[in-house]
Amino acid sequence: MKISKKSETLLSNEHNPIESKEETQLWIEFLQGNDVALAEIYHRYAPKLFNYGRQFTGNITLIQDAIQDTFFKLVDNKRKLNIAQSVKFYLYATFRRILLRSIKKEEKYVGKDYWQENGFQIMVDPDFFVLDGHWTEVQKKLLQNTCNALPARQREIVTLRFFENMEYGEIADLMGLANAKTVRTMLYRGLKTMAEALNKAKKTFLF
Repeated sequence: MKISKKSETLLSNEHNPIESKEETQLWIEFLQGNDVALAEIYHRYAPKLFNYGRQFTGNITLIQDAIQDTFFKLVDNKRKLNIAQSVKFYLYATFRRILLRSIKKEEKYVGKDYWQENGFQIMVDPDFFVLDGHWTEVQKKLLQNTCNALPARQREIVTLRFFENMEYGEIADLMGLANAKTVRTMLYRGLKTMAEALNKAKKTFLF
């Protein structure tokens, strides 16, 4: 099945410039020492980071500790940060680094092959993924299963691009990939695989 812009639109959320402007102002206020702004950033992003972390591991303690350490680091590094930085990118990058470091320490208990096979399992959760209301539970489950049939890194790229609205360059930096072109190539390979699988189930789910 040919991948088109329509395929991207079905998964993506619209970019909200008003929200971005508001978050930029929050970020500025935080950098100026406003504790209320810091509390608001935590309120907005702690649940998102928790749900992001759930895709990597079912160890709730590891996730919660990583969130706590992320915000500790945010406060500690406040003087080194600048307005141009994206609050979302900073938090996700810091959280991901801390959490994966903790998961790596646990590899001796769960085995080194666990990450490749089970890492980053996408869950179509209403609190995490904002999908069109007319989608049925069967369709959402099919999307979830199709995404999770992809390699772990492609699954994460799909999540960051379509459900977190991150730019290709940000995803490359976040995941330690070569550049935006690498991310784009991996994404479209994943989309092609997904489209072929979904095409087989077109009686219940149409792309």
